[in-house]
Amino acid sequence: MTVSVIHPVDAVPENNAMHAFIIVAHKIFYDDMECGSCSERNWKHVDLTGGEGHWIICSSGYDHYLWCGLNNTTMYDNNWNDVAMIQDSFNTSDFGNVTLSFETWYRILPGDLGYVEVSMDNGVHWQTVATYTGYSNWTNVTLNLSAYKSTNMKIRFRFLSNETGVERGWIIDDVRLVGDSDTLFEDDF
Repeated sequence: MTVSVIHPVDAVPENNAMHAFIIVAHKIFYDDMECGSCSERNWKHVDLTGGEGHWIICSSGYDHYLWCGLNNTTMYDNNWNDVAMIQDSFNTSDFGNVTLSFETWYRILPGDLGYVEVSMDNGVHWQTVATYTGYSNWTNVTLNLSAYKSTNMKIRFRFLSNETGVERGWIIDDVRLVGDSDTLFEDDF
């Protein structure tokens, strides 16, 4: 992009030789989730069984994160099918590489599962790109979503529990969607 600087009362603007080259970066979306509950505006929480969604933004005292669980028990419950979905859709069709990265910690019993899912048609159909169960301390995850590029990509985290027991649940933090080197979405709750 070329930018010409012309004084508004310049009588002969054609003689200006002052030009500069600048780089314009577009941050399509940003939210510093450290504001806690104000980050909720970026997420849609749904219980696919028809009840109230159980994904909430919590604080450990020094950090905020997204957790699927009950505050009064600090555990998840039986027979959940809960979704935390980023409200926005993203046009990722023109990017060469699309990645989703996040930090996660989980205590999920066998038979209960955490899914990362992507939709290429604005949430009509979903495909699982990663599954989590068992026990993990904090770990950084980067998922290549290039095979799912579209003009209406949506991303969600889904937690599914059966009826046989409960544990601490699934925590997500520092969610970031990147197309090539452009940050399309970033939320650290």
